[in-house]
Amino acid sequence: MVVVEVQERVRRVAAKGLLSSNIGKNWSTPMLRARLLGRWVKFSGWLFYDADHHLESWQVDTQNTLDGNNWRETGWEIHPVMAIEAGVQPPSDAVR
Repeated sequence: MVVVEVQERVRRVAAKGLLSSNIGKNWSTPMLRARLLGRWVKFSGWLFYDADHHLESWQVDTQNTLDGNNWRETGWEIHPVMAIEAGVQPPSDAVR
């Protein structure tokens, strides 16, 4: 599991059809939630380490004792997202 962040600037570029996607040009949060939630998805973009959330990741704080607010696996995320591909097959080692 990894965090992906679709910024407003990227949403505008997607709306003009300038980014790769098989889900259409509307990358609004409600539309992404409706089309992607619960499905295997391939995101492409920049790999970014979000130091602001360093203490909120399970890889850093495996016992959730540093701030008691772990909500992500790692501080790494895809930010900004530059391509979205829905309907991909899960990797062969994926646990369902």
